[in-house]
Amino acid sequence: MNAVTLDHVIDSLTLAEIRELVKIAIRDEQPYFVDEDGYLVFRSEADYAAYLGAWPDMLPSEVKACYLDEHGLKVTYSDWEPTPEKEKELEEARRQAVEGKTVRWQKVAQELGLE
Repeated sequence: MNAVTLDHVIDSLTLAEIRELVKIAIRDEQPYFVDEDGYLVFRSEADYAAYLGAWPDMLPSEVKACYLDEHGLKVTYSDWEPTPEKEKELEEARRQAVEGKTVRWQKVAQELGLE
């Protein structure tokens, strides 16, 4: 089917082509679709997060839903929540990364005996 612009005359389209265009338009407006495994696949992380918020007593793994990332991969949130100690450790690592206080991969590999 040829690309159709808004100023295109539709008398040359078949009913099947018009039907397909309507289906595409409706599909593209939906925030999610159902995949072959029965999962709700959200087109944005924000819609996925909002949907999870509607199920506050369930872990992400208990909700049959995921979202598509910028590469088109299906992604779900983890059930893991960091302990307060791990959260402090992660915050410190983020702070050091922002300040440029990171360790080069070559040094890590050397210390681990990978080089």
